[in-house]
Amino acid sequence: MEKKNMTYRIVHGKRKTVALQVNHNGELLVKAPLFVSRVQIESFIQQNRPWILEKQAFMAKKQEFTVRQGSRLML
Repeated sequence: MEKKNMTYRIVHGKRKTVALQVNHNGELLVKAPLFVSRVQIESFIQQNRPWILEKQAFMAKKQEFTVRQGSRLML
């Protein structure tokens, strides 16, 4: 598997575990305890890369079909 850099945002807080979240724009959010280092976070991201890519693809596809309020839909 190709190791390509991923863009992500880290939120450190009072937690016990590391959590990954892919938002509606496909952006990756990493929630981590205060004691977890950047190296550990990057390792965790690499271990979960297939899941992250799957969720980002799902969100991109889902966004294609989002209808905004006030939009017209041709049937």
